[in-house]
Amino acid sequence: MARRAYALTAVLGLAAGACACGGSGTHATPDPLRQVTVAFHGTDGVDGEGTFVPAARPGRAPVVVLVHEYRGGPELWEPLVPELRRAGFASFRFGLRKIGELDEAIDARDVRGALRALRQRPDVDPARAAVVGAGVGASTAAWLVGMSPEPSVRAAVGLSPVDGAELLQAGREGRFHPHDLLVIADREELQGGEFVARGPGGSGVTLRTASSTGHGTALLRDPAVRRSVVDWLRRRLG
Repeated sequence: MARRAYALTAVLGLAAGACACGGSGTHATPDPLRQVTVAFHGTDGVDGEGTFVPAARPGRAPVVVLVHEYRGGPELWEPLVPELRRAGFASFRFGLRKIGELDEAIDARDVRGALRALRQRPDVDPARAAVVGAGVGASTAAWLVGMSPEPSVRAAVGLSPVDGAELLQAGREGRFHPHDLLVIADREELQGGEFVARGPGGSGVTLRTASSTGHGTALLRDPAVRRSVVDWLRRRLG
């Protein structure tokens, strides 16, 4: 299935060691954050892998899956990962299948597959997960809390979401019903989020305007944006 490029308009529509995780191998990466590479299978059988960082405290922790925008890769989340860890969250970031071909419905297959693998880890609470995305990753986060929601995904955050054809169509048909979704964007890009909030299921969307300007993970340069993300997750994941 080919992926489409999106315009930035009315989006959303409308450790160290080895272990077996979901039948996939992992291996440790030497890093102060104890980064671990975790392999997974998307729900359509496509192989993927990403970087897991456990929470700072021992025991089962809620996990946050990070979905990057189409320019760049999982390294874009580096400003947020240490703060998630200190706040008591594990995190997992992975690369989109092919940069430049974008489809939130396809990316959601990878997130679901990653969650399936992560839930088997002894340092992850299988009942407490969240998805944070930027750009098309924000559309993916919205998809996962608004279209056939994953039971373990209790919250989502979208940074500068972009319009996705699948979500736009779902919104027009009244099939998009997000819950616990925080949308953060600068003033120029918040129009998309406002459209979502006015549409079907919009009561499950909270909009927040970033005081700084930028698209997607560029907003993470602002400490206030990082605090907003962490506070939102803390209130919903416990």
